[in-house]
Amino acid sequence: MTGWHNNLKSLWKYILISALHFSAGSLLLLEGQTQIISNDHDLFIFMQSDPDYINNQRERYSRIEGSPYLNKEFVSGSALYNRKKYLKLDMRYNAYEGYFEFRVEDGFKYFDPRITRLDTVWVGDVTFVFVNYLVGNNIKQSYMELVNHGNTKVYLLRRIHLNEAVPAQGYAEAKPATFEKMPENIFVELPGRPATQFKGKSSVKEIFPDHAATLSVYAKKNKLKLRNRSGIVELCIYYDTLDQ
Repeated sequence: MTGWHNNLKSLWKYILISALHFSAGSLLLLEGQTQIISNDHDLFIFMQSDPDYINNQRERYSRIEGSPYLNKEFVSGSALYNRKKYLKLDMRYNAYEGYFEFRVEDGFKYFDPRITRLDTVWVGDVTFVFVNYLVGNNIKQSYMELVNHGNTKVYLLRRIHLNEAVPAQGYAEAKPATFEKMPENIFVELPGRPATQFKGKSSVKEIFPDHAATLSVYAKKNKLKLRNRSGIVELCIYYDTLDQ
């Protein structure tokens, strides 16, 4: 009886140790992967939306001409947050407020990046990434459209500005408040650095000091226009082939 009891104890010990190894391995596997979630109810665990702000927003926007959205319509998309990818979301980007809105049954909620920073957002066929970027000596943050997926990233910063209402003065008529779409700014991001605005030929030396001469020759030879998206993307693709 004692021998059987000892064998049983040994068996349970083996099972327990095996289970612990399996659990640890499973946890490591999960930690190294992105969890895919198609059920959007999980979003409400971390969603931070002030209902009063949303109601006030509707009232404020009704007095402003134009739109704060890149696209007013909600478009099917997905979002990556804390290594979890959420699918089947109807979203739109409020470029004035700087956040994504997510449609729900009774209206919409929003992802406030100060609280819930989505790492990557896919809206239709457009990819947005939350980016650190330089303005002078200061680092700011914003969602930007990713247009080059290589080692050297190229982003578009797309903003909408609010022009305040102007009261009538003398013979000049009053002007209503308007949303104005601003020109796109192009930013380049090297690994481990904040993105820097690319402003033309002068930016080549600033962003790529080690290969400025080589890149300038390449741009001239291939007649790249370094103030538009396609020319800057082609230059960055070529830069990624250097030193390889």
